[in-house]
Amino acid sequence: MDKHVLIKPQVSDNQLTTIKLLRKRIKVNEEGIENVFFKIAETKAELESAYHLIHEIYIKNGYMNPSPSRLRFGFYNAMPYTQTFIGNIDSETMVTMTLFPDSPLGLPLDDVFRKEADCLRSQGRYLAEVGGLGSVINNQNAIMHLIKILYCYAEEYQKVDDLLITVHPKHKNFYKIILGFEEIGETKSYAYVMDNPAVALKIDLHKYREDYWNFYPREPLENDLYHFFFIKNSNSISLPEKKVPLHVWNPKLFDYFFKEKTSLYAEADSKTKDLLQKYYTEYAVA
Repeated sequence: MDKHVLIKPQVSDNQLTTIKLLRKRIKVNEEGIENVFFKIAETKAELESAYHLIHEIYIKNGYMNPSPSRLRFGFYNAMPYTQTFIGNIDSETMVTMTLFPDSPLGLPLDDVFRKEADCLRSQGRYLAEVGGLGSVINNQNAIMHLIKILYCYAEEYQKVDDLLITVHPKHKNFYKIILGFEEIGETKSYAYVMDNPAVALKIDLHKYREDYWNFYPREPLENDLYHFFFIKNSNSISLPEKKVPLHVWNPKLFDYFFKEKTSLYAEADSKTKDLLQKYYTEYAVA
């Protein structure tokens, strides 16, 4: 299997200058998000609020048709180590993003980018996909704080090697230039978002600290993403004290989302049901 999956085009001196200028313009602080609290969604209400937010944003952007439940989620959300991160004001979710660690079910992007993901798996890499990103806060600070909590959890709690993400090509430069992701594979039509184009990207969590150190100047600190992600103490972010994977899902939550709110479980194929039973042993196959 071809192990050279990264697409690394040659960068001219002019392009390199532009990249450096864009990175110097980044500015991350608490402005506009003073009342937002970032955490893992751990309750039915928090998960439902996050799934509703994504549903509404995806409809607005032409990524899905309305669902009767007014929620967007799937079986990948119910895998044992999946975590949904939220930024709340009081009990209302304002911004959300989900981490999908690799599992026997695979990753959501396998539908289109399985070859690229399998290439990394063949190298013994533990993968996780970032998805379900949405925000009603028109503020870069909210997204950056959500990325920070996800980075920390993926690296220190889940021990992920590579984070993968699929994005519309119009958004890829933010992930590549500002966050240091690299392209894997070509742009493809993605049925999961109503055949919109998607490009797959990855970031290596064993070298991203060094990359951010090299990408960003030390001063001023609000322009330094190395300082923001790895040094700064963000009081608005909360993670469990014990750095082990958190188990949020249980049979009761599964029953609510997949049997009461939707008919997803009833419509699942037998292979998927068998896999789910492995994790939710209280369930009997319907």
